[in-house]
Amino acid sequence: MTSSISERVERRAEPSDFYERWGALVIAVCIAIGFGVALPTGPPTVTVTVHNPTDYRLYVKASTPTDDTLSFVGVVGPDGTLESGVIDRGGDWILHLRTLGSPAGEIAVTRSELTSGTVRIPDSVTDDLRAAGVKPIAAAPILASP
Repeated sequence: MTSSISERVERRAEPSDFYERWGALVIAVCIAIGFGVALPTGPPTVTVTVHNPTDYRLYVKASTPTDDTLSFVGVVGPDGTLESGVIDRGGDWILHLRTLGSPAGEIAVTRSELTSGTVRIPDSVTDDLRAAGVKPIAAAPILASP
């Protein structure tokens, strides 16, 4: 059952088909953009600012009194300030400090203290680290970066 060329009918797109297809495409793109805008964003964050007046490079992590899961806040150098966006841990926070593999203390703060200003590392951190025999960063070996 073959048909000759003369029997074949060439179908040409009607102008209305063109506009219907483009209209459907525009509507589909608008719907996709609408869903993209409506998607939830990441978890809420809090900007944490920590001032380190010590001679030690401190690694700062955060937890809550009821959850020991640690969130990395950042590293603050000697006599430096760190500003970092961290997932909001709730009303009460514990900042965990370490230096050169040694614990350097903990600081209990509230969210309002974090958001209203800078958390200052207490001078007792320096005293405790020196008493434990931890040398300041200036005397610590410089490690090559990977």
